[in-house]
Amino acid sequence: MSSIKAATHPKPEWLSDTFLIVDPQPLFIGSDEALIPQIRDQAHQYRVVYATRFINLPGSLYRKALSWPEGAPEAPDAQLHLQIAEIPQLRVVTKTGYCPPEALWSEMAAAGIKQVHICGWNLDACVLAAAFSAWDAGIQPVVLADLCSSSWDGPPGWRETVLQLIDRQFGCVSEGVPLTEV
Repeated sequence: MSSIKAATHPKPEWLSDTFLIVDPQPLFIGSDEALIPQIRDQAHQYRVVYATRFINLPGSLYRKALSWPEGAPEAPDAQLHLQIAEIPQLRVVTKTGYCPPEALWSEMAAAGIKQVHICGWNLDACVLAAAFSAWDAGIQPVVLADLCSSSWDGPPGWRETVLQLIDRQFGCVSEGVPLTEV
């Protein structure tokens, strides 16, 4: 896709100091752990690293409307992957829906954060929702496409379609660390 920008490492100093890892939990990762070491290594380039942790509360719409009981607060599948949980500068944010809580965006805004690099699971749901909610909070989301996955095995081309949507809505999808200043 021509709208995805190329990248090199290391991260230039003028880029975001903030990294958001969406739902790095066995519930979503499943047996596809290939991204974990890459995300962990990428996280070391950032001053601030957040990870969301989804919990599926009793009575939630996930349970009622989707008949999806997984992810109970104390369930092993709802805990952060150990390699992510061990990132020294990690701040964990619990969420009960698709989007990170507004308190996360308020904290970032109060700290003067203007841009956040986003990766994780599921590209087609929670990563997309995080990008929309960052945007709505006045923080430029940059989705690091090569560090995103999904537990959904959709129809052919779904991933490219989601990346095109993200690029259209926010103008910033990157394969790795973006080279364009925001």
